[in-house]
Amino acid sequence: MNNVRLACALVPSESEGHCSWFFRFCIDCGVVLTTVPDMSDLGFGIIAAARAVGIELKFCTLHIIRNLTSKFGKLFRQEHHNLIWESQGALQEIQYTAGLADLAVACGEQVQAYVANIDPVKWVIYPNIKTTMLYGWSTTNCVESEHNTSLMNNIRYSLPFPFVSAFVNFMRHDFKKKSDRAKKWIAEDRKVTPGALKAYDQQLQLAGQYATEPVSDDIFHVYSTTRLPKFKRRVVVSNRECSCAFMDQNGIPCRHFIASMLAAGTAARIFDSFDDVYLVSVYASVFDGAFVLPPIEEELYESNLLPPRERPSRPGPAVSRRIASAGEHETSHHYRKRCSSCKEYGHNKRSYTDRNTNQAASI
Repeated sequence: MNNVRLACALVPSESEGHCSWFFRFCIDCGVVLTTVPDMSDLGFGIIAAARAVGIELKFCTLHIIRNLTSKFGKLFRQEHHNLIWESQGALQEIQYTAGLADLAVACGEQVQAYVANIDPVKWVIYPNIKTTMLYGWSTTNCVESEHNTSLMNNIRYSLPFPFVSAFVNFMRHDFKKKSDRAKKWIAEDRKVTPGALKAYDQQLQLAGQYATEPVSDDIFHVYSTTRLPKFKRRVVVSNRECSCAFMDQNGIPCRHFIASMLAAGTAARIFDSFDDVYLVSVYASVFDGAFVLPPIEEELYESNLLPPRERPSRPGPAVSRRIASAGEHETSHHYRKRCSSCKEYGHNKRSYTDRNTNQAASI
C-alpha cells in the first residue's frame, strides 16, 4: 500500500467550514470517500466536517499517542506507547478491555478514561471485523513523511500558484510512474501487485505448519502442528472467509486459507481469493493511460489579491522540522528537553531546581 495524491487546497485554517468545502469539492469531482476507510488526526475541524458530509473517519493511532503525551506528560511516557498499539490491534473486545485495564494500572485512571472515551470503531480493529476492511492501516505517519518533504522543499511557504503547481507536479510524476508500472505488469502477465504477492508469500511459507480437517467440500478446520494446545480456525472457501482477522482486514489469503486450498487441491485458483484492490487489472483500469495536466503560467488571470507580507528570515540554517499535527506540541522534536524531576518538557533538572529556589526566595 502507498499514498496516491488526489487533491490539494489552500485554506486559511483547518476549520469545519474549510474542511467541508474541500470534502464536497472532492466528492463532486468523483473522489470516493464514503465506501473506503478514511484516516485522519483528531482535529476538531476535520472530524466535524467529515460527520457533516457522511464520511466515516478512522483515527490515527500515532496521533492518539501524541495527544496522550501532550496532555498527560507526567503519567504517559515512552514505555507506555506499546499499550496503545496493543489496544489498537485487539481482535476481540475482551482483549481491548484488558488493554484498557493495563493502561489504568500503568498510567492511571485519567489516561485510561481519555482512551476509553475514543470510540473503538474509530481506531481499533475488532469492531471493524466483518464490517470495514482497514487494509492494515493504523496511522497517517507515511503521509506526515510527505509533509516533511514538502517542508524541506519550501512548498508550504510558497505563493498560491507555485504551491499548487508544485503539488500538481508531484501528482503528475506519481501518475506517470504508476501508469508505466501498470503497462509493465500487464506485459509481464501479473495477476496481483508485487506488494500483495510479497504478503501472500509470507503467509504461504507458514501454511506448511498447519493441518486441515475437512468438514465438507467447502468448509475446513485448520490448526497449527507446532503449537499446543490445538486451536482451530474455520475456513469457508467459497466465501473467501477465515475466522482469523488477517484475511478479513487485508483481503489477502491467510495461512489457514492457503492450507485449506492446498488440501482441497484448488490452489491453482488462489489468485481469485485476493481482494479486487490488489488485482493488476483493477490497478491498470485506474492508472493505465492516466495523467495529470499541471497548470502553466499563461493560464493565469490578473487578480487584485495582494501577496502576503514578507517575514524577516532568521539567520542560520533553514528549518527542516516537520510541522506539528493537531494535538501535538508545536515545539516537539526528537531531542526535546525534558526534566527528570517533574517529567515536564521545556526545561531540565537544573533549571527546574533554580526555578524552585527563585520561587522560594521570592516568598
